[in-house]
Amino acid sequence: MTGAPFWCLSDSSAIRSALVDLDRQMMLRLFHHDGYGSIDLNERVSSSPEPASPSDAHDQLDELVRWLRSWQVSYWKICGWSHTAYVGESAPALTEVTSALCAHLDGILSHTEYAVDFGSGVLSWHSEVTAAAQTRPRRISMQMRCPQCHLATLPRLEGEDRIECRNRDCGANRGGPVVMTADEYHGLAEAVIVASGRRR
Repeated sequence: MTGAPFWCLSDSSAIRSALVDLDRQMMLRLFHHDGYGSIDLNERVSSSPEPASPSDAHDQLDELVRWLRSWQVSYWKICGWSHTAYVGESAPALTEVTSALCAHLDGILSHTEYAVDFGSGVLSWHSEVTAAAQTRPRRISMQMRCPQCHLATLPRLEGEDRIECRNRDCGANRGGPVVMTADEYHGLAEAVIVASGRRR
C-alpha cells in the first residue's frame, strides 16, 4: 500500500524485485515469441511514429526501454547528474537502464514526484511482461514436407502466419531455409494435391 505518497517497506521490496526481474522476464518473452505474427504494416507502435515491427515481443521491449529511460533521464536531471543515453532499443539497453534505476531506487521511491507513479508503473509492466512470457504458443507440425529439403520439418506457431523449415541444412546453398506464409503453404499444398491427381 502507498503512504503519502511513499511506499511501505514491503511494497518497496516488491518494486525492487519486479524491476530486477523485468530483464529476465523480457528475455523469456523474446525467447518464446521469436517468430513473426501477422501484422498490418501500417500499424504503428504506441508513442512511436515508426511502423510496428513483425514481432510484438520486440515492440514491447522497445516500449519498455523507452518508458524506463524516460524516468531515468527525468530523475537524473533533477539530481543534476549527467546522463548518456544508451544507443539503440534492445535487450542490452534494458539491462543497462534497469541496473541504473535499481542503483538509485531508494531515492526514486522516496521522492514525492516519482515514488507512486514509477513504483506503480514498474509493478504494472512486470505483471504485463510476465503474463506474456508465460504464454508460450503451441508449435503445430504441418503435414506437407518442406519443398526444398523434402523433410517433415515445417512448423507453425499457433496464432502466427509464418512457417519456416526447422532443418538447419535446408537451403544451405540456396540462401537459407524455406520461409512462407500460411496462405503460401496452403496454395502449395493444393498444387501438390492437383499434381498428384493428374499422375493417377
